[in-house]
Amino acid sequence: MLTQPLSNAAAALTMLPIAIALADNLGVDPRPLAIIVTLSASLSFIAPLEPALLLVYGRGNYRLLDFVRAGVPLTVVSLAIVLLLVPWIWPV
Repeated sequence: MLTQPLSNAAAALTMLPIAIALADNLGVDPRPLAIIVTLSASLSFIAPLEPALLLVYGRGNYRLLDFVRAGVPLTVVSLAIVLLLVPWIWPV
């Protein structure tokens, strides 16, 4: 949720210490959680606040609702793929 109003790097830097502390408290390897945080920070498809989305926002005459309609399903599918593949590739 932080990656929608913030940049990807700011969202990752905000959540990464929390994920590493959580992994430390649970006694698991922090790498998979760090990878999930960094990949999830790149899933900003809902709001056109990301610079790449702003490039097409004005030229394509898009509205905010257009990004919400396309971005919510894309975010859900992408997040599901990340949450399924990361633990499979990097077991906890």
